[in-house]
Amino acid sequence: MWQLYSSGKQTYSQLATQFGCSTKTIQRRLDKAPVIKRKEFSRVAVVIMDTTYFGRGFGVMVFKNSLDGVVLYKQYVGYETNALYLSGISEIIRRGIDIQAIV
Repeated sequence: MWQLYSSGKQTYSQLATQFGCSTKTIQRRLDKAPVIKRKEFSRVAVVIMDTTYFGRGFGVMVFKNSLDGVVLYKQYVGYETNALYLSGISEIIRRGIDIQAIV
């Protein structure tokens, strides 16, 4: 069920129909699923970086590897600056990831 939800992009409603139960049951079961955080990153990355805002003064700056879709680094920000982007890139390099390009 977790695989269908996380990788298959199935909604609670779609899973409930498929498994013959309520959406609340699906939600409870998925909430209990253990979350395994990936600790190892690819050694090579093409970094896509952007900031998305949720209201005024609160945003999430995300650095994602376009080669495998893994989020390499994220940071909550009040506003975006070149210095914040540079610090994110520096952190990725510090982790030993070879950046081929930045988008």
